[in-house]
Amino acid sequence: AAQQAGDTAAVREANRIIRSCREFANPRNAAAGSLRQKDPAVTASRPLSFIAHGIGALAGVPDSLAEALSTQAGVYEAFAGWGLPISPYTKLVSTWEDIEAFVADLAAHRHDLLHGIDGAVLKVNDRARQAELGYTSRVPRWAIAYKYPPEEVETTLLDIQVNVGRTGRATPYAIMEPVLVDGSVVTQATLHNREEVARKGVRIGDVVIVRKAGDVIPEVVGPVLMERDGTEREWVMPRACPSCGATLAPAQEGDVDMRCPNAQSCPAQLAERVVHIGSRGALDVEALGEETALWLTNPDARRREALIALASGHRLEIEGADGRKKTLRLTREVARELGIVDDDGAILDSEVIIPPETARSLGVPAAQEPILHSEAGLFAVQATDVADTWVWKEIRSAGQPTGDYRYVRAAWTKPTWGTSAGQRVITKESEPGKALLTMLTELEKARGKELWRKLVALSIRHVGPTAARALAAAFPELALLRAASVEELSAVDGVGDIIARSFKEWFEVPWHLEIIEQWEAAGVLFADDTAAAEQIPQTLAGMTIVATGSLEGYTRDSVKEAILAHGGKAAGSVSKKTTAVVVGENAGSKAAKAEELGIPRLSEAEFTELLRTGQLPE
Repeated sequence: AAQQAGDTAAVREANRIIRSCREFANPRNAAAGSLRQKDPAVTASRPLSFIAHGIGALAGVPDSLAEALSTQAGVYEAFAGWGLPISPYTKLVSTWEDIEAFVADLAAHRHDLLHGIDGAVLKVNDRARQAELGYTSRVPRWAIAYKYPPEEVETTLLDIQVNVGRTGRATPYAIMEPVLVDGSVVTQATLHNREEVARKGVRIGDVVIVRKAGDVIPEVVGPVLMERDGTEREWVMPRACPSCGATLAPAQEGDVDMRCPNAQSCPAQLAERVVHIGSRGALDVEALGEETALWLTNPDARRREALIALASGHRLEIEGADGRKKTLRLTREVARELGIVDDDGAILDSEVIIPPETARSLGVPAAQEPILHSEAGLFAVQATDVADTWVWKEIRSAGQPTGDYRYVRAAWTKPTWGTSAGQRVITKESEPGKALLTMLTELEKARGKELWRKLVALSIRHVGPTAARALAAAFPELALLRAASVEELSAVDGVGDIIARSFKEWFEVPWHLEIIEQWEAAGVLFADDTAAAEQIPQTLAGMTIVATGSLEGYTRDSVKEAILAHGGKAAGSVSKKTTAVVVGENAGSKAAKAEELGIPRLSEAEFTELLRTGQLPE
């Protein structure tokens, strides 16, 4: 409009606004992010739209409307008559040939529709038949989705590295030149195991095809063989753990997966265990997540990726001694002269990447000593312990990775620099960051949390939240648990012989006992306040409760906690044994299945009253 009016200033302003707006990665993120804005004006400024595709519940339907709503097609016609938006692509078909033709036609026009799709959904038209077919625990039996093949793109495979998880499993993964795949930039993708790498036949230096499995998880499909020129290199599964150097081996003969046996001090396994300690199912420590765990246990975890990026021509930003940013960058020619890459830019030594002496001469920081060598010292960590800890972070632009890296302070703020007498001086010292202070405060709270949470936090094999709750309810002190026999533990409802033996065996390992000893020395209490627990009325004893949808006064975890604390069983699916289903906003198939089975459906207020009285509403 401004252009038509000849208003050049308005045109410039409109162009500036357009340039400042970044495209969202996908419709789901755009909608969710817009609706969660704290400022309603931001939400109002975004032209969100939706398509109505079903009915959550019907009540008080007049006879004049009942026939129209007896079919799925009739529902859509009614929606359109009421002014609700419906899909213009819906079609009623009755033969298999018609179904195939519909799916094929939609696929042919997949990229020129009004909105993005990843498949076609087929539904039974007769709604009475829908009710007869019912639901599984997750999905309706009367509808099915046909998924279209995901978008595939090509990029260069720079290297194959190995990640080690909490259980020691060593998983190879691809590091690639950044590439846009279905709305987001991808730089890494799992390769699962050594046999999968061999099956796909990918080599370092290959041009590879990448897609998102299920339109979510990046995966390497395979190499583009016609792009090979002979410089590509076969990848061999390392014999040593890339994190600690221990010899990798299968857990038992015939296993495809290779594992690191150094459970005690492998930095990668330790970092994952620390993340587990902070998880919601364990001690629920806010700010003790993946990044914080790396500060403490393995601050150089991404050093290798950063060096690969530098060797491949990307930037590495480092804070100098005077506070100024120093940027390192290698051209392909310089990297070739230093013996880092070959003539085509492929890394020559995937183990070393850049020799230590060369790294030092370039100004790459030396490796660091981690704060924690075991989770035993977690509760003794002080803010000053991580004052000089740094981490490697990939630089992102508009939320997307760039392939460049920076070396930044992990847990403390960057000092403020100024000038005095012609010299650069610090005008404000570095101080503990918000995440660090939050973590320390939360750890202080965790010292007195329930015993079952501490049992889960210890990473005892097979002992998850359900078994830990049962054990702590039967033996409310760790001393009692350790004194109990396998037979006594396995007799606890929900435990059994395998869990009982695993629990007892965990305490036979010396370094496991060090965790207990050091946590207790730091004030961690391995006992429940039985007097306080007995004050909670067991109003739900003998009841099985399922919660679905969003509840205003409860989170997904806290509603489960409330059910268990009052003596009930918190189930994840609806069955004939379910006592009641608590239904919140945006409830799914569980609410429908409860109605189908005649199981009472409770509002949040009715659930709160049930907790108080133990009586279901009439």
